Amino acid sequence: MNKALRISAIAMLAVAYQPLYAVENLVKDQKAPERLSALVQNAYTSHPRALAARANYQTAAKRLKAADNAVYNPELELDTEDANDVTVTTLELSQTIDWGDRRGSRTAVANAGLMQAQQEYAQTTNTLLRDFLATLAENQTRKDLAELSSQAKKLMQEFSAISEKRYRAGDLSRVELNLASLALSAAIINQAQAMTDATNAREKLRALYNDLPVNLPELPSDLPEAVMPEDIDAFVRKLPASKAREAELAMASNTVKLRRSERSWDPTVAVRGGDDDSDTLIGFTLTMPLNIRNDFSAEVEEAEQEFTRVKQSALQEFRDIRANVVMSTEQFRLLQQVWNNWQATAQTSISEQLDLIKRLWRSGDMSTTDYLVQLKQAIETQAAGIELRGRLWQSSFEWMAITASIDNWLNINTQEMN
Repeated sequence: MNKALRISAIAMLAVAYQPLYAVENLVKDQKAPERLSALVQNAYTSHPRALAARANYQTAAKRLKAADNAVYNPELELDTEDANDVTVTTLELSQTIDWGDRRGSRTAVANAGLMQAQQEYAQTTNTLLRDFLATLAENQTRKDLAELSSQAKKLMQEFSAISEKRYRAGDLSRVELNLASLALSAAIINQAQAMTDATNAREKLRALYNDLPVNLPELPSDLPEAVMPEDIDAFVRKLPASKAREAELAMASNTVKLRRSERSWDPTVAVRGGDDDSDTLIGFTLTMPLNIRNDFSAEVEEAEQEFTRVKQSALQEFRDIRANVVMSTEQFRLLQQVWNNWQATAQTSISEQLDLIKRLWRSGDMSTTDYLVQLKQAIETQAAGIELRGRLWQSSFEWMAITASIDNWLNINTQEMN
């Protein structure tokens, strides 16, 4: 094995105590609430997906260590022959020479495999952190929608009760009373569905978090600004997904070199010595394999084709990753704008609208049908706002995961593997 590859192998084995990747921090000084960060940190540390990814990395590190060992061990042979009262004893030491440097090629392949395992660990981390936050967002969204459905049910119960009284007083027709009854039935069904959705979201949260506290931290409405890196191509090349494909390409390239090295005619050199009664025996043997019937060229061609496939796949994946960065940034930015507009207008006007239409209906200045239509519209608008906030959370976490900035926002260290 040449000296350069030995140094490379040693350097890669030391990587367990170094950061896995260095990507531009797009969230800058913006940080998540401390309670939220602590919850995610505790869940991440012992999560099976994180532990499996760490084990995969450590396996790759052991694989590199194994690849750096010698290909051939020396062989010792002792031969004793006794014939016609003559004893012949010989001792032979032989060593096959790694003429094609299989050791160096094999180490280079394992080296690239360790690099790939590093980046896949980083990818798993980003995805897992996103899933932690996404399930919290889904849980909070479904919980708020369930609470809204309960409020809507109470409003419809109140509406139905008042309608009954006004019907008895002769202020409402039978058709309007039936309309109120149908609205209450629909509210009861909607609440049941909302409660079911909230329960499902809660159970998904329990499946992801090992130790779920009773009081969950609130997700912030103040999220990082969606920004695009100045040099997007350079940024994408530093992302774990791109680095993983780069390592996979290096592994395929070094596999070609390994297959070529396996075609070499590795000689075996042997030295033997012994005695034939009073005579001393000394011998030297050179054994050379003859790769004639099979020159192993097919294995080389297969490796070359695999390298071509990996190269083209890596080119396409770079484009896909770049597109995902752009799309996630633009989607997050758009949702931020819509959410800011909704907070400034709809959120205030909904409460005012509910009070206004209730006064108008009770005073008889609004028909029951119009009141019911506007009441439903106000509730649906409130639900749309909750759904919008949920999509904003999901989009922000997806963007931070794709741009490898989610751990910076959470202010937790997941890059060092022990």
